[in-house]
Amino acid sequence: MKRKSVEINDLYKLKFLREITLSPDGERVAYTVEWLDKGKNRYYSNLYVVTKDRKNHRFIGGNKDIKRPRWSPDGRYISFILTEKKQNEMKQNIWVIPADGGEAYPVTDVKGTFGNYVWSPDSKKIICDFTVKKEDRERVPERGKPPLYYHIKEAWYKLDGRGILPEEKPHIWKITVATGKMQQLTFGENGDQEPAISSDGKKIVFISNRQKDRVEKMLYLDIFVVDIDG
Repeated sequence: MKRKSVEINDLYKLKFLREITLSPDGERVAYTVEWLDKGKNRYYSNLYVVTKDRKNHRFIGGNKDIKRPRWSPDGRYISFILTEKKQNEMKQNIWVIPADGGEAYPVTDVKGTFGNYVWSPDSKKIICDFTVKKEDRERVPERGKPPLYYHIKEAWYKLDGRGILPEEKPHIWKITVATGKMQQLTFGENGDQEPAISSDGKKIVFISNRQKDRVEKMLYLDIFVVDIDG
């Protein structure tokens, strides 16, 4: 059989296994599958669940952008971050779907970007790092106006895969799953990320660069602890 060289269009035939998470009882695995849509020139990803007897179920299909699936500690729900276009802007929110199947629904309805997140041990709250998207007139196009511009204020202003970094910084937030209410737990100019939670659900640990000249000391990360009530 004659071997065929890899061509650029072969990329559109590939599907990528991305994020994998094990259920609390060890009986099921949730994961995402990603692919590139040639016509729309963007990546999409779906949510799947496979059981230990190798039965595979696609929980959420279609042209969706699903990231970071997580099981609730009681095993009843799978949460994920869904990015979708609404009213000509990209919105990102945390959604949940019953682990036994059913209709997915949003927990949050906010403007901003979610980073890493974890469930509380009682499955009633989600702790996340979240960046609030503030209105910025520099980025809003207006008819008859000059091209948009960014006011760059720091030396580290751009990142591969993300582009121009927002001026806003991430902080640690607490989300009540039943109501979607969000409470900000940390503040400051430098930002906080990567939360984890203690086994008793009372303390949150996170990393932060609290240096005054943090751009020159980008790797000076420390560990901080905050009470779950702030």
